[in-house]
Amino acid sequence: MNHFFVVTNYQKDPELEVTGHIQEYLKKHGKCCQIFAGAKRQQMEPPKDTECIIVLGGDGTLLRAAK
Repeated sequence: MNHFFVVTNYQKDPELEVTGHIQEYLKKHGKCCQIFAGAKRQQMEPPKDTECIIVLGGDGTLLRAAK
């Protein structure tokens, strides 16, 4: 896998510290990584070439990402 999309619950990682570590790790290993840390009602649209979605949050974040 080379194209990752990270969905973050902004309330649980407000400084995007954990998200940033994941992004740095992926980029260090030659992977593409885009981040979504938008508001709850903001529509999430992963890039078309996404191969893996990583969800950081709880059950609600996971359910939102699954839609």
